[in-house]
Amino acid sequence: MRATFRLTSWQTKDADAIRSRYWQGNGNLNVQTPDTETLGATRVWESGVIWEWLIEGRLEVDRRPIFT
Repeated sequence: MRATFRLTSWQTKDADAIRSRYWQGNGNLNVQTPDTETLGATRVWESGVIWEWLIEGRLEVDRRPIFT
């Protein structure tokens, strides 16, 4: 949805609804904005399903050569 923020002025309630939908994991979100290519037209954007994993732990970089 980052692409839509520059195309329209979101009211606080709209931005909050987008964030809420994301954090609740409600799947695809459709957002309608003005179309930048056709005057007076609108465009519908789809977020797609977004998955995010929060992993507790530590990351270690394996510095062994890939090819020997």
